[in-house]
Amino acid sequence: MGDPPFAVAQVVVSAAAPEVAVEAHGFSCRLTYRVALLDPDEWDLGAIELALILDYRVNGGIPTRDVIAAYVDEYAIRVALPYVRETIHTTTSRLGIALVLGVLNESDVLPTEVHLQGDTTRLTS
Repeated sequence: MGDPPFAVAQVVVSAAAPEVAVEAHGFSCRLTYRVALLDPDEWDLGAIELALILDYRVNGGIPTRDVIAAYVDEYAIRVALPYVRETIHTTTSRLGIALVLGVLNESDVLPTEVHLQGDTTRLTS
């Protein structure tokens, strides 16, 4: 495959609010990300959208909504970051785009709220 006819100058990663479904024996957390690939003039070259679903099984009773929201805010997003980075790298490599990502910090892709089965819980971080 030849080189693409464009150069990626900037990668912008954004996150939607996590969606959490509470079930009888645990909860699932869906984290959705959008990765915009921009040229030197900041024109959109393309985008990658990805969603990760983290399933958690809880022994000894389901925590409150506030505890689950705090857990998602504090840990689930950190768990997802290596997978987000790998997906971006693998997808762009398959497209023939040589892309070197810097460090993805949770502050770069941290949403401000968590959706818990039909309601919204605002996060304080």
